[in-house]
Amino acid sequence: MSDMEFFYGKVRESTRTDVPTIEDDDDYYDWEDQQDGKMYFRVNGGILYEVTPVECSMNEYGGTMTFSQDFRFTPHIMCHWYNGGASKREVIEEAVKDLFE
Repeated sequence: MSDMEFFYGKVRESTRTDVPTIEDDDDYYDWEDQQDGKMYFRVNGGILYEVTPVECSMNEYGGTMTFSQDFRFTPHIMCHWYNGGASKREVIEEAVKDLFE
């Protein structure tokens, strides 16, 4: 069933050299599922970025958001979307592109 979703995480340029070609296929998603919640995106001329979820609390339908991470020196993204129109990966990728392109 479609519903509202929420994601909050930090974004940084990745130094990893073992990330396979990022493709929209099961092999890549299976690999990414083994990365402790981290997602990888190539944007801004092919630069590899790593998105790590940050623990926080928010009602998906609005209200107060709480988190304890200091984000003064690391970019963070917050995404809130209806999952009947886009996947989590698509929404986060657009946020990373908007941040660095």
